[in-house]
Amino acid sequence: MTTVFEVCFWVGVSVTVINALLGAFFDIIDFGIDFDLDFDLGGLHLDPGNFLPLSPSLLFMFLTIFGGTGMILQGRIPLWLVIVLGIALGLLVSFLVNRFVVRPLKRISEKESGGEADFIGMNATVTERIFPQGFGRISFVYEGNSISEPARSEDGKEIPTGTSVVVLEIRDKVYIVQPLR
Repeated sequence: MTTVFEVCFWVGVSVTVINALLGAFFDIIDFGIDFDLDFDLGGLHLDPGNFLPLSPSLLFMFLTIFGGTGMILQGRIPLWLVIVLGIALGLLVSFLVNRFVVRPLKRISEKESGGEADFIGMNATVTERIFPQGFGRISFVYEGNSISEPARSEDGKEIPTGTSVVVLEIRDKVYIVQPLR
């Protein structure tokens, strides 16, 4: 059983280190993958992420804690108790990190960035003239954050700097706007 605990510990540590290094690399090249797991059962919406730590990082954290607990306690107390304590500590720490670190950080990130659908219908100000049949720039405030994005006019006409506009749609990261009347 010692081998199982050692493998769990070293796999958990190794993958965590590799994940941190690759995460930094992928942040530099602006590439990332995120997943959520939700279930709808007859109108009942279940989000296991609210009570189960299901991310790969938390899974490897669990393995590290389970393996480390087994390596430390094996031979000192009965094996069944080592396994139970390893599982319990792994789940507890993973749950606490998910609840008090991962979820709050994810919520902050989502709140700051907003979704494109949130910006449809918003009022904005032209900060760089929108050229006829061309592009310009708009800015607006969302959840206390100033956002500046490329824009073009819906009808292809020029819109001067300082004009108040409304966002009609977003196509390929370009905000389609029309002046407020």
